[in-house]
Amino acid sequence: MWGLFFAILAGLAISFQNILNTRVSNSLGTLGTATLVHFVGFLTCCVIVILTNSFKDFKSISELPIPYLFGGVVGVIIIFSIIKSINFLGASYAIAVMILIQILFSLFADTFGLFGLDKIPLSPGRIMGVILLIGGAFLFQLSK
Repeated sequence: MWGLFFAILAGLAISFQNILNTRVSNSLGTLGTATLVHFVGFLTCCVIVILTNSFKDFKSISELPIPYLFGGVVGVIIIFSIIKSINFLGASYAIAVMILIQILFSLFADTFGLFGLDKIPLSPGRIMGVILLIGGAFLFQLSK
């Protein structure tokens, strides 16, 4: 139940943030917006760490594989790409394409157990779900 709650919350927050970031980029530009978003996010995380006394969580950072430390770089690419895609495609279609790509990549990662995930076999239902999503994204663009 909590997993579904947080998935819904994340979906709402991502959609809302995408639109906000696109509007902010009209004033600050794309990279200025990415900088602002990460700076405000950093400050927010610092406040949460202080309030929850979560400093101990940083002890194991030296044990992480080096590629895992580049999540912030990926975050900049995400924000930049979202802003540009919404400007070119509109919010609804851009987000539909992003969701489709996220599901395709996640399906690939689950199927092959990438990044330490448990392997989840590819099934006919999963394949049909992807086909329906692709069709939905196509129909979404046609109705524009």
